[in-house]
Amino acid sequence: MLKLEAQLMLARHRPRIVAITGTVGKTSTKDAVFCALTPFFAVRKSEKSFNNDFGIPLTILGLPTAGGNPLLWFKNIVLGFFRAFFSTAYPEWLVLEVGAGEPGDIKKFSGMLSPNIAVITRFSEVPVHVEFFASPEALISEKRELAKAVKADGVLILGGDDEKVLALKSAFPDRRTILYGTSTPADVRGSDYTPVYENSNMSIFPVGVSFTVHIGAHSFPIALSGVLGAHLMQPVLAAFSVASALSLNISRVAESFRGFVPPPGRMRLIQGANSSLIIDDSYNASPVAMREALTALASFDGSGRKIAVLGTMAELGGFGPKEHQKIGALVARFATKLVIVGTLTEEIRLGALRSGMSPENIRAFGTSKEAADALARDIRSGDAVLVKGSQSVHMERIVKALMQEPVRAKELLVRQESEWRDK
Repeated sequence: MLKLEAQLMLARHRPRIVAITGTVGKTSTKDAVFCALTPFFAVRKSEKSFNNDFGIPLTILGLPTAGGNPLLWFKNIVLGFFRAFFSTAYPEWLVLEVGAGEPGDIKKFSGMLSPNIAVITRFSEVPVHVEFFASPEALISEKRELAKAVKADGVLILGGDDEKVLALKSAFPDRRTILYGTSTPADVRGSDYTPVYENSNMSIFPVGVSFTVHIGAHSFPIALSGVLGAHLMQPVLAAFSVASALSLNISRVAESFRGFVPPPGRMRLIQGANSSLIIDDSYNASPVAMREALTALASFDGSGRKIAVLGTMAELGGFGPKEHQKIGALVARFATKLVIVGTLTEEIRLGALRSGMSPENIRAFGTSKEAADALARDIRSGDAVLVKGSQSVHMERIVKALMQEPVRAKELLVRQESEWRDK
């Protein structure tokens, strides 16, 4: 019913649509595109990661999720009916995140959306949700459905650093294409990534990052506060690509990013207890995102220990054990200590041990609460603590236990709604 109401809403108001998919970076890209467009248009974006059968119609209708409350869902259906038939004002642009949890997910929405602009971020070698598809290639094929649905006069914006995404340019030669990335052929290119430091309580911590965006002969310096990681350039580059496709004033776009911060749980820097630093990447986990987070942990100087607190990477199917072992090998290179939480994390331990990490530097816990209690007693001044894992492991609980100001958890952390906290 909600989908039918959303179809009617689109037919009545005919907004222009930016649709975003890929196996990593969708939510951050959606938020960055929203940031780039809001100085120029009335824009609505998907809330949080509303990218499925319920989230997409709810965004189109401007309704909140009802969680597990049947009465609130009924209320949404009734409100959706009245909005679909009788609403007057509506945004000029929708920025929608489109996910694929199982075969057919994108195909069922792509025709309805028929986006003016499609952004394809990246195709991981082993993506999340792969256990629900015949192969990684089958999942990628599902993502390609969004590119097929772009309007004839629309624009396809591709993460050019990924060869599989780049291949879409030749697969759709009749579409106008803009490439973004850090490689030279990109139309919108990022360079000069640098962590920005601050001296705090005798320990040097990064407080953000800076980099440069290049479009043609023009360059725009960008500074993002409270985050870390070279991969965070990618959502901003995608947003600049959307602005370029629409011939917007790029200087105004650059100004709009002065206060931009990626969503909670995505490489956010949070002040920890005992003058420590938390790198909060607790929203979710996949092999490629784990590698990027660990690379970021290793990328900055610090006076204390570098502790990787890692939970299970879920929904990898038969790829799970091997991918967890690969992450363990990276931890041995990039971190001082390893804390593992949940199922399959013994494979992380195995990978770390095989790569030379000392057994006394590895601790294992069954739940995030157990890990949080132990870590809270161990954190020292100068420690940098990366926290990352799949949603099912609730790694945000560890972040909350280690924060200097846990009263700010609702403001700073992911999954602070009651339906998540009570699980």
